[in-house]
Amino acid sequence: MGLVYIDGVVKGPTGKEERVRFLIDSGVTYSLSPERVWKSIGLQPKREHGFTLADGTTIKERFQNAT
Repeated sequence: MGLVYIDGVVKGPTGKEERVRFLIDSGVTYSLSPERVWKSIGLQPKREHGFTLADGTTIKERFQNAT
């Protein structure tokens, strides 16, 4: 089985849009975008969450919930 991607558009609270390419994963809990994208559409982080990576490393990231 190969990787599946889809081209899409994300829109910020002011209506500014960015085209993005999503990697599709049916089991994902969070959808992420590069910092450059969310900053350019005017999103601001509202909370912080810890994530454990595949190698056991724990990181904390700030993000905004989608509405």
